[in-house]
Amino acid sequence: MSFDEKVTFYPDPEVTGGKLHSCILGVVKSLDEITNLPKRTIKEAISIQEKITHLQALIGSQIETKLSTLLTSAKDKTEVIVTFLALLELIKQRILIVDQDGLFADVNIKNIWAKP
Repeated sequence: MSFDEKVTFYPDPEVTGGKLHSCILGVVKSLDEITNLPKRTIKEAISIQEKITHLQALIGSQIETKLSTLLTSAKDKTEVIVTFLALLELIKQRILIVDQDGLFADVNIKNIWAKP
């Protein structure tokens, strides 16, 4: 094809205004089905700072706890991850210490000021 050739469009002679109208109505109906899909509820998010505050209060009152105990109260995977990140931050700040009795054993979490 060269640029000096004219392209001409010849619509299908069987396509009528009524057929186009019904096609457009079908498209609009399918869009309505998409917009009427059930909406997911937004889950309540918990911030790492809120979880840090919660962990500090918990460890402050119990002196020692286990990681499995903290994670059993988690409502979903996101809360498990936020709990773990908050725990890591408290360890980094040297507020909590952790130890483990053996490979794959539960993790013990202690307040840094707790007396042995």
